[in-house]
Amino acid sequence: MTTFTLNLSALRPLLAAPRFLLLVLILLPSLANAVVVKGSNTLTIDDALEDFLLAKRDSSVDIISGGVLQQAIVRHNATLTVDGGSVDKIVVSGAGQLNVITGSFTRIVAKKDSRVSLSNVANLDRLVLRGNAAIEIMASELEFDGRFLTGVWENGTGFSIRTINRTGVETNGLPGFAFSPVPPTAVPVPATAWLFLSALTGLGLIGRRRH
Repeated sequence: MTTFTLNLSALRPLLAAPRFLLLVLILLPSLANAVVVKGSNTLTIDDALEDFLLAKRDSSVDIISGGVLQQAIVRHNATLTVDGGSVDKIVVSGAGQLNVITGSFTRIVAKKDSRVSLSNVANLDRLVLRGNAAIEIMASELEFDGRFLTGVWENGTGFSIRTINRTGVETNGLPGFAFSPVPPTAVPVPATAWLFLSALTGLGLIGRRRH
């Protein structure tokens, strides 16, 4: 009978490897079809892509109406702007920046000096903050109970987002390194309405003088 002996000491260097190596192994199938944007290059996505997006090294990517991605990583001073598109999962790190004017996400992870600005976001189920990530929430009526961040976006849509704050920093009782709430936009009164009110006021004054 043959006996096999497993020497665990030989596996110690692998077991001690940084966690990002494990992440690379998990994402390897996606990275094989990755769209990589780096340097001073720019990219605009306006249709559905099944590919994995990796934006880094000062690059700039815009996802506009019709643009759809499954996963994206933004790092090394790269900037991703979303205006009408959607990304299922996104990770922003290493001084990367995410600007959302309007868009749909399932999960956003911000870490390692990243900067995130969110406005009119739909379908966001989870927001994770790590390191010294800074997040700007363009919304009103913001509240955070330690688990859920709730409020009203600028377009009037309410939201409730499961938020995990691992930055150790809170501002105004809300998670994140930075916090910039936006008050509700005042509804302008048409000029004709002001003229009508002025006319009624004038008639009232005239009526009082006659008495």
